Amino acid sequence: MGRIIAEKEKDGNRRWEAAHLRKIDFIRLTVNEGNPQRLHMIYRHNLRYLHLQNVTIEDMTENTLPSSLIWLKLEDCTFATGKYRAIKKILAAIREQGHSTPADNSWQLKIMQLKGCSNLDSIPISSLFSFPCVQLLQHLDLERCRGLDYLPDTICRLSQLQTLNLAWWDMLNELHPKIGNLSQLQHLDLKGCGSLNNLPPSIGGLSHLEYLNLEMCYNLKNLPDTIGDLPQLQHLNLEACFNLKDLPHSIGALSQLQHLNLKMCYTLNNLPP
Repeated sequence: MGRIIAEKEKDGNRRWEAAHLRKIDFIRLTVNEGNPQRLHMIYRHNLRYLHLQNVTIEDMTENTLPSSLIWLKLEDCTFATGKYRAIKKILAAIREQGHSTPADNSWQLKIMQLKGCSNLDSIPISSLFSFPCVQLLQHLDLERCRGLDYLPDTICRLSQLQTLNLAWWDMLNELHPKIGNLSQLQHLDLKGCGSLNNLPPSIGGLSHLEYLNLEMCYNLKNLPDTIGDLPQLQHLNLEACFNLKDLPHSIGALSQLQHLNLKMCYTLNNLPP
């Protein structure tokens, strides 16, 4: 790995010049909460990891990020109201120069973390995940994106996705019925999704799922019979699912299950034979 920049900004705007960044492949920028950072970044060489924290993304140029980027982490960031074009330009810029389709194998973005981004509901979230450059994502972290109340079907089309973190989506009522299309998914975290009423039967299509976290899904009343169709499931966490009444008999078919957490499932009537 080349040089590393780790900056903690206390003042307002700062302009990063491309001439000084051409040999850098790792950048972390943190600003004090409440101090907007106007981004004027044009990276064309070598950058593979970009971590922005507590940043208000107000504007971006057309060629903001390079094709080499593999890991994009925007933690506790805010997208200025009406500035969908900002994140649109982020994704549009992550491409190999001169290529326009994922068939060119030009997309390298594998990890996207938008943890704690407070107003993703102000942008067309479904369109966000339809960009070609995100189609090879393997890890998607949307923890604490509390303004979102639905899982867009475009996320269910990410055929290479291995981990999906939707923890603390307070307003999420249900998962998209096409969630089962994520055939490579290994880790699904729904902790703290207190409005989630049920899981769709299609969840049984997650043939590679090893870890399912439903802790503190307070309104979850039951699990679908298809939960038994998860041949690789090893960890099932149902702690503090206060309204869970029954477990399906099919849970006995989970031959790889090693850990089942039923702590504080106060209304659970009985366990299947």
